[in-house]
Amino acid sequence: MLTTIGQSFSAVVDMALGYLIQQMIQSIEDATSPHFISASLSHLISLGLEGEHMCFLIAREGGVRVLFEVCRQSKFEFAHSQALRAIATVCCVSESILELEKAAGVECLTDILCNEGTTEHLRSEAAGVVAQITSPCLDHNQHISGFIENMEDLIQALLKLCMQTHSHEVFLLATAAIANITFMDSMACDSLMQFDAARIMIEACQVNKAESMFAKDQVATILANMAVLENCSAEITENNGMEL
Repeated sequence: MLTTIGQSFSAVVDMALGYLIQQMIQSIEDATSPHFISASLSHLISLGLEGEHMCFLIAREGGVRVLFEVCRQSKFEFAHSQALRAIATVCCVSESILELEKAAGVECLTDILCNEGTTEHLRSEAAGVVAQITSPCLDHNQHISGFIENMEDLIQALLKLCMQTHSHEVFLLATAAIANITFMDSMACDSLMQFDAARIMIEACQVNKAESMFAKDQVATILANMAVLENCSAEITENNGMEL
């Protein structure tokens, strides 16, 4: 009886939370005030940080779809980076990744990263989402719809971000995304070699962009996964990779 009561209580709490999240998401869709949208997105991020179950509820109530709608509309440009931060926060469960696929999320992220007019800050937030959804910790990461089709463009855009940025944090996000991609498909290393990735990574370390141990770990992972291919291995050696 106590077990039944406990299960019933959990169901009621889930229903109540689901309803409140639904109202919050609806308020983002209906909002006209920039301040109100920013506040709602901030609340959504805070909820996502509560844990995986909350992220599941946000995905279930259509949160991922609405966040991508915000990212696609120029009238919400002021909220794009916040919406991307929210997406990265909630995409720690397979349900969120499925919702991202339904919303053509990979295509949206690719457009943001490849757009020359996009600010570095916004591109770094998009890189953070890519790093999150390609994390080896997620069960669903091997079969994300639209990923293979956009992989080459994503890798090129992420490498460009690594070259252009002077921020250690942005470099870390971009390299984390690239490192994760190298685990997803063997073709990734061919693209990395095509875009001169070994030289870019090694030069970035020489100018101390990879300042933290975390960034060094990502660079080492990228070079290690590239080194499986004979041509990539030669490129690493030619660019003083062994000394690094």
